[in-house]
Amino acid sequence: MLTEGHSRHTIRRRIGTLTRIQKALRKSALDLDIDDITRWLQRYPASATRAAYFHDLEAFYAWANLAGLVDDDYRCPTDRIKRPRQPKRLPRPISTEQLFAALDTATGDVLDWIRLGAYQGCRISEAAAVTGENISGTTIRILGKRNSDKTIPLHPEVASIAHRKPRRGWWFPGTGITGHTTAHHIAEKVCEHFDELGVPDFTYHRLRHWCATEMLRSGASLPEVQFFLRHEVISSTVLYTEILRDEVAIAAARLPRRTRRPLAAAS
Repeated sequence: MLTEGHSRHTIRRRIGTLTRIQKALRKSALDLDIDDITRWLQRYPASATRAAYFHDLEAFYAWANLAGLVDDDYRCPTDRIKRPRQPKRLPRPISTEQLFAALDTATGDVLDWIRLGAYQGCRISEAAAVTGENISGTTIRILGKRNSDKTIPLHPEVASIAHRKPRRGWWFPGTGITGHTTAHHIAEKVCEHFDELGVPDFTYHRLRHWCATEMLRSGASLPEVQFFLRHEVISSTVLYTEILRDEVAIAAARLPRRTRRPLAAAS
């Protein structure tokens, strides 16, 4: 996966999927059959989760075949299972009122993680891996998906974190092999905080959706939002931005209209 250029976040997720299914079914992944995989996937009600786990298993079996871990006549179980339907992605930003309530009540690292997601547009894995070296004056360097390396403006809310964080090393050190806290730990703590506030169906990524939506509402262009969110294609940015019908109506009303000249009075 490293040779193919996958991010460490993707690698950790795929390994986690394999570990999870093998532990749950008490079998090696190479011994799983169609029934094993379908029953296991049915444990997860979210279609997006099932689709992601199925894709991870597909990638594993493709590698196992190339690595010669299976016989030539071995048929991967995922080849005989219909791929779970990937749900249509819709923007799901939290409301500004919900964000402000969370910021008013959060403390410590939880507060910092919320700021990184909402005001810097960080993915959860990016927030986990911020270092003092990433900050340079008024910019922040973010190492993201697919080994992307982007430098974007540093938001004042995040600059306030930098003032009290070390100039070198991890902002959020951990005890794992990476040396920094895990995305799972951040998700657990931040989701717990929003749950206490009564925010339904919260995920950390909804902070990133809020960032994109509010930038657009504030007058930023789609290419500007794309640059800030570090999307490779602008179509991805569109999926993150929620536009309200009233705003569309106001924009449509601004279209230039021809002014009718009054008819000359009859002689």
